[in-house]
Amino acid sequence: MGSFEELHADRIVGTLTMFDRMIFRGYLTRLFPLGAISAMLWQLGFPLTEFTRYAMTATEQLTATAKRLAADAGRPYIYSGRSRRRDGGLRFPPLTGHVGYAARSAWD
Repeated sequence: MGSFEELHADRIVGTLTMFDRMIFRGYLTRLFPLGAISAMLWQLGFPLTEFTRYAMTATEQLTATAKRLAADAGRPYIYSGRSRRRDGGLRFPPLTGHVGYAARSAWD
């Protein structure tokens, strides 16, 4: 038996390869120079005092995009809510040849 990619090569459009997870020890301040977040927010038209408005706007845009992609793929948009590990995890409908999309609002 071959690998998953070999078995389904005729239906695979592309693949993503990345780390499963990374562990950082210490402080990550070198990744974010002093004032970088404030500068980014300001450039996007959100002063630091309006971070909540920025976060809500970004969440709404992400959610709208996820809903549109799900509709375009003929898949339901499923809001996961809180983690349901005790219940055996989330239940998603079976795939029908399309990629399913789901998103979770960070503010709900």
